[in-house]
Amino acid sequence: GHKHEAIDPESATCTEAGHTSGIKCGVCGEILVATTVVPAKGHTEQEIAEVPATCTEAGHTAGVVCSVCGEVIKATEVVEAKGHQFGEWVTIIEATLEHDGVQKRICEHDPLHVETREITFGGHSHDWSAWAVSKPATCMTDGEETRECSDCHEIQTRTIAMSADYHKYVTDAAVSATCTESGLSEGAHCELCGHVVVAQTEIPALGHDYDEGVVTKNPEIGVEGEKLFTCHHDPSHTYTEKIPALVAPDYVYEEDCDIIEEEREVSEAAIIETKFESVVYVNNANYEYTSYQWYHNGAKIEGATEQYYKEEPQLTGMYSVIVTKKDGQQIKVCATPASTVSISKKAAYDLTVYPNPARAYETVTIKLRNVSESELDGAKMMIFNNAGSLVKTINEVAEYNDVNLPAGQYSGTVIIGQSKLNFKLIVR
Repeated sequence: GHKHEAIDPESATCTEAGHTSGIKCGVCGEILVATTVVPAKGHTEQEIAEVPATCTEAGHTAGVVCSVCGEVIKATEVVEAKGHQFGEWVTIIEATLEHDGVQKRICEHDPLHVETREITFGGHSHDWSAWAVSKPATCMTDGEETRECSDCHEIQTRTIAMSADYHKYVTDAAVSATCTESGLSEGAHCELCGHVVVAQTEIPALGHDYDEGVVTKNPEIGVEGEKLFTCHHDPSHTYTEKIPALVAPDYVYEEDCDIIEEEREVSEAAIIETKFESVVYVNNANYEYTSYQWYHNGAKIEGATEQYYKEEPQLTGMYSVIVTKKDGQQIKVCATPASTVSISKKAAYDLTVYPNPARAYETVTIKLRNVSESELDGAKMMIFNNAGSLVKTINEVAEYNDVNLPAGQYSGTVIIGQSKLNFKLIVR
């Protein structure tokens, strides 16, 4: 059977028909109870009353509107304002020697519209100028304004009352806050009475905002470096931090070193380094050694008892040294490739770094020159950041060595036997 579904009624409007309710099948759509058309009602007319124009305001004609739907059936038309049409002046108070008289005239369109004027004895009527300020009022004192008759030049004066409307405001300039001192926002006040219209508020001191620092002195083995920090707010505000000294790298020594005082058992040795191809010296960064005796090719060098020994024009042969520690213990540095200096007349070790400067994580090559494969055996490369921290170690050094580093300033050391090559690298 059919599934009954109601058809909702629709109300008729002024201009559109409606219909009654009905029933249809919700499945097949067949009309079971037909709806009946309800005709449109038509407009219900309501008159719009005429508004007469006056001297100063426009009016309009009558019109017609539907009171149900609001549709305008007959539009109104604007009637422009008439303007005044005054009659003749009529004297209502006669002028005398003691006082002026008064005349008036009436608008013919509206008797409520009346103009008056003063007349002097003898029939003169004043023709006053507009009021002009002769003394401005302020927030603290009254002012004055005057007008003058163009015929008889009589002058009238009236008072302008003092008022808060006449404040004379000036700007209170803002004061910028610094790292250590507070500032003020911009404000405003009356320069006459001091009234504050915009109060200045305190801006807290900024405090220091230091950058990441720039290394002004690189650390060395046994020597501290320095790092300078500058405030972003004020570059005259700086402070310096120490960078820890670099720690000497580990060296390998023969275990069967000769001991001068054979009754002492020793397990450590001094470090011999060279400088300028004519100086050999002991690295005493930890201040452990108090005296020295140098040997050349196994023979004692008379008078060579300083921390360093210099031979002109160039060091040649094998050098060793006996050092005395603070506790009196004596140690002889072994004559081995890792712990003695062997100098021959050959091209000096050298290196190049490229690209330099480099971009962050770009491959940078450290190329060694004048170094044989056998000399690189046991060589070591260390790279430090500008804070003095070790960031890269290469224990198997080759002729070409590639590194990839983040942005920063770096210093590096390559140790080949007892020789040391230093380099610097900037990564942006």
